[in-house]
Amino acid sequence: MYLDIDTPIGEGFDSPEDLRAAIAEISKHTEGRGEQLNWANHLKLLTADLSVEASAEESASDRTEDDSEDADDDDAELSEAGSVAPSDDEEDDCSCNDANVRNFSHNDRQLRLTTESETPDCCHYIAVSDCWTSTGRAPHAGEPFTLHTNHDPPRPPSCPSSLLDRVIQTASGKQVSLIWIDQECIDQSDPQDKNVGIQSMNLVYQRASYGLAVLEATITDQRHLTALSELLENNVEMDDREMIRDVCEALKIVMSDQWFERAWYLQESVSGNRQMRLVVRCSEDLEVPDLLGSAVTGCFEMGLSELHHTIVSSLGLHLDQV
Repeated sequence: MYLDIDTPIGEGFDSPEDLRAAIAEISKHTEGRGEQLNWANHLKLLTADLSVEASAEESASDRTEDDSEDADDDDAELSEAGSVAPSDDEEDDCSCNDANVRNFSHNDRQLRLTTESETPDCCHYIAVSDCWTSTGRAPHAGEPFTLHTNHDPPRPPSCPSSLLDRVIQTASGKQVSLIWIDQECIDQSDPQDKNVGIQSMNLVYQRASYGLAVLEATITDQRHLTALSELLENNVEMDDREMIRDVCEALKIVMSDQWFERAWYLQESVSGNRQMRLVVRCSEDLEVPDLLGSAVTGCFEMGLSELHHTIVSSLGLHLDQV
């Protein structure tokens, strides 16, 4: 599905009858809002698998215990390792405070898919907006991940390791313990779950602490990074032709990403309100300005809303005019 908001509707249909037929077909897939709200209130989410950590620590303690006192100490450490990490706001009465989760760390490779009843009504998660068929991405580059569920044997995640690497590093930097990715958190083998999940996408992104678009476009020139930073700081003068050139070149590189061609991008970015963040690749030898700082190695980060607002206010353009 591609973004076609600039295409006259007449170009897509040969006759009014064809348009009515398309609308009738779409109407077959509508769902009641009650079912959508219930689905969005009971999301399955990715988190670090603490049971694997606890098992590893238990094995280590069994190998090293010398007496009962040492064993008691090891058991206390194991209990602490499996306990719930408190949220940043101790007074926050969210279900995730009582769930078996902790904030992500950069080196987490063992993941767990929570159940629908584990974190009801929780909004402390990152909702990932990704292009499944993105070109230029190795399907499973990087150190492999393992996904654990309550019912099935451990398996590799369906989404690429290179994507998970960047998402988890971002979650670690933002001290978030839960991630929503449609490939994993919607049961792709269940037509009903897929149908209701698609109808509920706006709620998923509205409620998320952050929306995260992970792009494959890559900035390789320092002047382009500098130009983006200057743009976001409103330091671009209209009579500075060289800077205007660098800004436009940088924006074209970023917006050449396949993510901007998806029709879903419009819904996800609007639903995500001001929380949609773009994680963009850059050459590791470049110096990333503080304003574009990211927890992800070889990437920079910026807000989509801030970017659009700055382009409109500074250059008098909209994103689709760049």
